Amino acid sequence: MLPLKIKKFTVSFQSPFYKCYRVFAEFVGFNKNYYVVDFNKTVAIICINSRDEVLLTKQYRFLINKISLEIAGGGLDPDEDFSEGAFRELLEETGYEANELISLCEFRPGLDNVDNPTKIFLCTSYEKKFNIVPNPREILGIEWIHIDKCLQLIAESEIQDGTSIIGIALAKNYLDKNLLQK
Repeated sequence: MLPLKIKKFTVSFQSPFYKCYRVFAEFVGFNKNYYVVDFNKTVAIICINSRDEVLLTKQYRFLINKISLEIAGGGLDPDEDFSEGAFRELLEETGYEANELISLCEFRPGLDNVDNPTKIFLCTSYEKKFNIVPNPREILGIEWIHIDKCLQLIAESEIQDGTSIIGIALAKNYLDKNLLQK
């Protein structure tokens, strides 16, 4: 059932990276408050080489208190579209520049409380532009790992980032389908 009325949201907290707000919705017979964290739009790019290795970044993640292996990605700049963000994020985080992008999916990690439209791209054609310099505030390094090993690391909970899991699974599916067509 759709709400009869949605009242304007009230921002309760805002940082340079996200804002939290409350929305009041009136339904037939009941009302509901929605508490939303808005992270803005995000993009991720899974880069795969001719040996079916995935380019992963290494980053410290507070909630798991360890180094996380993830595909490149991040938030979009205010006037940036998804593909522009994908090109920029891959270059910034890995030193590789994509020659082309293949759109894999667009999704939202939460449908009631997380506003974070995310688009994942696949890149199989790229050029190395520079060596990444590790920066503990951002990227600690990069590593090429075979896609089958990535799937094993997901099953073993060694790769825990949801966007990376979705990207790796969709890229594997894309690669498998393209091999069957050859």
